[in-house]
Amino acid sequence: MTELKHSSSLPATMRCVTVKGYGSIDDMVGFSERWPVPEPGKGEVLIKVLACSLAPGDIRNLRGDCDYFGPKCPYIPGGDVCGVVVKSPSPSPSRCCSSLTKFKPGDVIVAMFDFRPKGGLADYSIVKTAHAAKISVTQSSGSSSRSGRFISACEAAAIPSSALAAMTAARSSVKKGDRVLVLGGGGGVGSHLLQLLKKYGASHIAVTAAASPSSAEAKRLVGLGADSVIDYRRESWWERKAGQSPFDMIVDLVGSYESWQRATKRGGVLKTGW
Repeated sequence: MTELKHSSSLPATMRCVTVKGYGSIDDMVGFSERWPVPEPGKGEVLIKVLACSLAPGDIRNLRGDCDYFGPKCPYIPGGDVCGVVVKSPSPSPSRCCSSLTKFKPGDVIVAMFDFRPKGGLADYSIVKTAHAAKISVTQSSGSSSRSGRFISACEAAAIPSSALAAMTAARSSVKKGDRVLVLGGGGGVGSHLLQLLKKYGASHIAVTAAASPSSAEAKRLVGLGADSVIDYRRESWWERKAGQSPFDMIVDLVGSYESWQRATKRGGVLKTGW
């Protein structure tokens, strides 16, 4: 792997995507070439961003669904990032600097946002060291290396929040022998969840996706761990069962009230009363 280089001199301004207010993407999202480069504080580092991934939380913030807790406008969207450390705060003589030296300039790290996704779609971004980890990435931003030892920056940025959500759901909810249906399993959380469900005891996994049985997407989902793929465009998932029995658990990654109604109706696909 070629070492990723960093510059010791930083510009005063940077390029970034900006959100000027709550509303539609076309109306509220813009671009700036003169945004001030942020300064890291205690427990933070500044990174040169290699890749940033977006999530449903970014859309909720943009629409104003989280206006009480959401970021103040204008702001830079994007929370999960992969980048090269270029600066950490100077340690104060009056305090221990162990937390400040967790990462050094030149380290490639992956990090997730703390409370709300913001700051990632820019040349430079501030990340908290407590929410970051050092990784090995390939020089290119494409696919991971064949050796399996390194992943690309894009792949790394897609991991933090999605993988954590998937691991939390699998570890806290799945019991040995459970038959699980995942609605919308082709996205970030779903792709991680399919790889974890059987590790935590699931005996059968079905997943809904916009994928015909012979498509590359269906094969990808089976490769991640699904036993069957339901193309929701052609088949009503609420009429499918795991063999002759209802599912023990449904993970809804689509998030609609209609899904709940379909799943819990008498004689439906979800086993109730447990």
